[in-house]
Amino acid sequence: MKSSRRQQREWLVDIGRRVLGHLRSTIIVPSVLLRSPSKIRAFESYTDGWYVERGYVKLDRGSGLQLWLDRWPRTPSRKLWFGYKGTRQEQIRRAAAAGTTRFGPAYEIYDSAYSFDRTEKASLLRKPLTHYGKPIAELYTGWAFYGVYLRQTPDFSRSASSSLVERVAIFLERVALGVANQLQLDALGRLTTAFEGHSRYREHLVRERSVRLANEAKIRDGYTCRVCGINFEQLYGSLGRGFAEAHHIVTLGKLAKARRNSAKYLATVCANCYRMIHWLSATSSGLFVLKSRFTAIRLRL
Repeated sequence: MKSSRRQQREWLVDIGRRVLGHLRSTIIVPSVLLRSPSKIRAFESYTDGWYVERGYVKLDRGSGLQLWLDRWPRTPSRKLWFGYKGTRQEQIRRAAAAGTTRFGPAYEIYDSAYSFDRTEKASLLRKPLTHYGKPIAELYTGWAFYGVYLRQTPDFSRSASSSLVERVAIFLERVALGVANQLQLDALGRLTTAFEGHSRYREHLVRERSVRLANEAKIRDGYTCRVCGINFEQLYGSLGRGFAEAHHIVTLGKLAKARRNSAKYLATVCANCYRMIHWLSATSSGLFVLKSRFTAIRLRL
């Protein structure tokens, strides 16, 4: 059954919103900004189709995490593209470098590869695309893209599969975080020296904790992290014996006053998860992750 332009456009908006939902649950760093689901809409493109934008990297001006549905590959039907948009070639070279380890080297395309087709009334490749399913770096003058075109034409009569949504989201997540990390490293690289090692007196007010309760929780859990499952003794032998942290499920810092507690309200976690739990709980965007991670723990208490 042939689909209408409206149906195809609505399909693109739908997958854009679902991908955004996936990204909002996995990307919680302030350097990658994601748009509100209510603001996802399809814009007309010059390639006989539409595109939607889900977010951008804060430090990379002009960047965008986008999905396109168009005929740029010079095909009778529209194909899905997902990737990273920039206004300068160096942005896309950086994005391609960020994706190389996970997705392989990018196939490069330049201005001479496409033109405006007067018959089709759209900008299309001069020759049909053959590089499907793998990264392409479009290094044009004035704008550039790094992403993947899928060969199969979507079934616009039904929503995109969960596996496709996840594939798109993982690609965008890895590239966006890779670009953000590289930009932060570049910024740090400009700070050539820093003064360290001086002594400073600090005074802190701390909440008293019971070592006995912490040890009881660790013994109960077999010194195994209840978030990721790691056991340092199994990993490092006798050197890792007893190496674990005890985390208060209800953080003591949130209590109005002291209370009688028990090991029932503590969970054993590894040092990595312990740090992540406290970092996530300090950010509103991390509350969903924290809640979902510890649902199983709360049920077992």
